[in-house]
Amino acid sequence: MDAVKAFAIFLVVMGHAVQYISGTDFWNNPIYQIIYSVHMPLFFVISGFFFVGQQNKSFKEFLSRKVMTLLLPCVVWASLSGLLTLIHNGGIFAFINKILSPLNWPFWFLKGLFSVQLIAWISLVIARKIAPKHYVWVAALLSLCVFFIPYTEVARVMLPIFWAGWFLRMHYEWILDHKGIISIVASIIFIVLLFFWGNEGMRFYSATPLNLYGYLLGTPYPWEDWLWLIYRVLIGCTGSLAIIALFHLPQYIPSWIQQVGTSTQAIYILQACLLEHFIGGFIAQKTAWLVPIQQLPPLCLFCVALPMIAISLVGLCVLLYRPMRRVPILSSLLFGTVPSCRK
Repeated sequence: MDAVKAFAIFLVVMGHAVQYISGTDFWNNPIYQIIYSVHMPLFFVISGFFFVGQQNKSFKEFLSRKVMTLLLPCVVWASLSGLLTLIHNGGIFAFINKILSPLNWPFWFLKGLFSVQLIAWISLVIARKIAPKHYVWVAALLSLCVFFIPYTEVARVMLPIFWAGWFLRMHYEWILDHKGIISIVASIIFIVLLFFWGNEGMRFYSATPLNLYGYLLGTPYPWEDWLWLIYRVLIGCTGSLAIIALFHLPQYIPSWIQQVGTSTQAIYILQACLLEHFIGGFIAQKTAWLVPIQQLPPLCLFCVALPMIAISLVGLCVLLYRPMRRVPILSSLLFGTVPSCRK
């Protein structure tokens, strides 16, 4: 599963490389579309897989750990960005806006994961009291109330995918016994679903609007967003299951790949700073730097150059993170690393 996490973070970096470096219409780029159909669902499946047992923790223990590991890095990096804004522009209002920006920026994935896990934990605790024999199924159904809570778009899409990871863990041995046929069937379904991928409207991002109440308001095509939601859940789950099954086929996976998988949150944070803000901001303004890469033949650009750049960026992030993880306070503030898990 560490190797699956390593592949998932490579997909994240590769997707951002297509977006910020290729210089093409990335919305309609087939590689970009394939990546964005599965890379974040894969992370939520993995999160659900490792969430089993969290319901046994007290609310205080659970909440404090999740705040420290998921929300604290958002606040710290927003504060650092605010200081840079203050130094560069000298505007106190811009500084205050950056400090408050964890509500929107940075790292929507961490905030989305926090909300999904919190809803799942509350649902599990309630379900264990009202239906102890079938509490997981009841909890999954209870958590779907999020569909009717405004401004919870991330949780609406990712909660069903998160529960898929939980049930994957519950049937893990059976899946291992049938991993060959599962990888084939899941891959076929995923590929078929890809043919129904439309334009940029199919891409999910943190502010994706979901009008799930259109049938009550008499709007045109009231079920359109529900179909979109079901489609995203299906393609995310089948793609994730195919990847997980395929990664269980080899008898040996290099240890360095597994080591990358144990550092995915730090890589996610560092690549956002490098790709989305440095390359996507500073270097993008000096497009001459990227012209030699962007002028490569498409096959060479998307199958060789960008994957090599993505792998190099992942390696760079690991090298940057390695010395910092040895300082528990720094590692906790910047990356949400729990000292007890530090190797």
